[in-house]
Amino acid sequence: MTYRLFKDLIQNNEEFLMQKTGETKNSVLHLAARFGHIELLAFIIELLPDLVSIGNIKGETPLHETCCQGNTNVVKLLVEANPYVIGTLNHEMQAAFYIACSYRHVDVVKYMAPTRGVRL
Repeated sequence: MTYRLFKDLIQNNEEFLMQKTGETKNSVLHLAARFGHIELLAFIIELLPDLVSIGNIKGETPLHETCCQGNTNVVKLLVEANPYVIGTLNHEMQAAFYIACSYRHVDVVKYMAPTRGVRL
């Protein structure tokens, strides 16, 4: 599905954005973050900025998902949309920063470190 087709679908049915996937309960923003679709992420955030802080079945936000993937541009977009999401813990009491460190995504860690009071 192309971005334009998705955009047309959403404009006719914004409730589509509130749907979640089967077992994982990921939102459309989780999926866009996982695959690094910056343009799509920006469009969704513009329509429904609260999706940035919505958790899945594990309590993970789209930022947690992005920190697993290591996409610094997506991290920046999500943090700029909602700076408070940085402090959100999943059900295992892990912040997105911890996940970025665990996966050794150095660029993401360098970007997020100052927000966590860490000097590199």
